[in-house]
Amino acid sequence: MAKLCTLPIFLLISSYLIHRLKADCSISKLRNRRRQPPTPQQVTAFIKDRTTIDKIELFDANPDILRAFVGSGVSVIVTVANAGIWSLAKLLATQTWVATNIFPFYRQTKITRVAVGNEILATGNEILAAYLLPTHFRYSV
Repeated sequence: MAKLCTLPIFLLISSYLIHRLKADCSISKLRNRRRQPPTPQQVTAFIKDRTTIDKIELFDANPDILRAFVGSGVSVIVTVANAGIWSLAKLLATQTWVATNIFPFYRQTKITRVAVGNEILATGNEILAAYLLPTHFRYSV
């Protein structure tokens, strides 16, 4: 009689372990087969050739991405990352950032705007918010 009681428990535990092992193997296969993310050039070609998107916003000034949009005709808004706002409240730092991140791409890439920060007021960071206006003013001069 004891053997009959342990059989359902054994089967239940066995089926759970087999199912669990199967799931782990599947996840492992997915991780090994995971494709690399598309390159900036592939994304630009996709946007240009297969969508009606004609404006994008970049949340940093990544030169590889800006280079990918050279000659695409897509309007680009480049955003100054929140971490850079403190230093860019000074005019010289702003001029250096623009000379480094915008000017090399400006003629060939359709950069239409430079945005300052992302959702700064929503972060509740009062110190960062205090630097927002001076930094924004430097970019509009």
